[in-house]
Amino acid sequence: MAADRQPSSDWLWGTTVAVILLMMELILLSALVPTDWSSHIRGLEDRWLRETMGAETAELIHALARTWYGTAVRGMLWVGLLVIIGLLVPLPVPPLAVPVLGVLLGVLLGVTVAILLTQTQKEI
Repeated sequence: MAADRQPSSDWLWGTTVAVILLMMELILLSALVPTDWSSHIRGLEDRWLRETMGAETAELIHALARTWYGTAVRGMLWVGLLVIIGLLVPLPVPPLAVPVLGVLLGVLLGVTVAILLTQTQKEI
């Protein structure tokens, strides 16, 4: 019954619900925002950037944004792959180790972002 349920499954259920709600929100927002409006705003911001910072700096900013985006997408793909492998392949991990592994993954991601930002500041 409810008392026999493992306490470690509560955080997994909460995390799953939070991720599903976040994905639904992102899909809903992307469906409701018109593409012509976002293209117009993107062009306007690009023009403002070129007028205030200059063409060379604007190109550098765009190149850095593309690098950050590529790094973030690749990182999320790896995290998603690890999550799928973790869900599909039962590993003999004690229940207490799962939150610890989550914290370690978060620290690793934070260090990676800090290194990326430090390298970006050196390039500018």
